[in-house]
Amino acid sequence: LAEWITSRNHPLTARVAVNHIWSRHFHAPFVTSMYDFGRNGAQPTHPELLDWLAVELMEHQWSMKHLHRLIVTSAAYRRVSSVGDAVQNAKLDPENKHLWRMNAGRMEAEAVRDSLLYCAGKLDLTRGGQELENKDSLTTFRRTLYYSIHPEGGGKGPLGALFDAPDPLECYRRTRSIIPQQALALTNSDFVHQMAAAIVAETEID
Repeated sequence: LAEWITSRNHPLTARVAVNHIWSRHFHAPFVTSMYDFGRNGAQPTHPELLDWLAVELMEHQWSMKHLHRLIVTSAAYRRVSSVGDAVQNAKLDPENKHLWRMNAGRMEAEAVRDSLLYCAGKLDLTRGGQELENKDSLTTFRRTLYYSIHPEGGGKGPLGALFDAPDPLECYRRTRSIIPQQALALTNSDFVHQMAAAIVAETEID
């Protein structure tokens, strides 16, 4: 089964992998129906590029590191996200389907919390170890990826629940919401206040 899934005569696996990797870098996938690559799914925005990257992945022993490096060093990835002087482009392609600029993206829930801790000089970079409980995520300083994620109650940390942490039941594409509680959390949270005070203390020491 494994040999069939990764066979060069069965490129679906490579296409799906490329679609996910591309989506993480450009904040939008080639095929919007990431859960359905069949005939009922959406058509790819750039079918030739999708196929080319799929072949590139297979020809380099399925090295995702190679694919990441290829994408982040491309001209498309290094474009600015602002419209700037390209007003005509904005009129012709307002949804940026042709990648004339970089798609604007939001920080993930994990990056929001880790950035606060890092700027405050408190982020614990210890690698590995036992999974941690979400109830402790505002009082301990390990990287956010070490805290548990599960569909039952309490399956997300306080910041994760507000900033669209991963959903264990929907792994294809993370939801993105803009709600007032996000701004309020970054303004009124005791955790944020503590990190802000630590950032100021770090600045004064420097």
